[in-house]
Amino acid sequence: MTERGRKGPGPAEAAAALEAAGFGKRRIEVAEGFAARLLGLMFRKDLPDDEALLIPRCNAIHAFFMRFPIDVTFLDRNGAPIRIVRAVRPWTPLVWGGRRARAVAETRAAPSRDA
Repeated sequence: MTERGRKGPGPAEAAAALEAAGFGKRRIEVAEGFAARLLGLMFRKDLPDDEALLIPRCNAIHAFFMRFPIDVTFLDRNGAPIRIVRAVRPWTPLVWGGRRARAVAETRAAPSRDA
């Protein structure tokens, strides 16, 4: 098993997975370290449409203190998307990606298709 396989996908794999899942090209910010991973997108006023936050070594997220809805893509150890949860609202207590999830990519929620 590769080092990347144990830790999960890196920014290049996350960007490719998001593009393949229909999110388009994204600049990837990596949440490294305990504090960055804990905070994620909390307290941010916005996330540009062309950016995503990659949280490595993560298989569940919460949306406490969020100010906007997000789309959440859980990635396996190779960077393949295994679960996509759209329009997670602020203050959602838990979104779980499953046992195989090794990282999560958070993007601003896409506009509603119903509008």
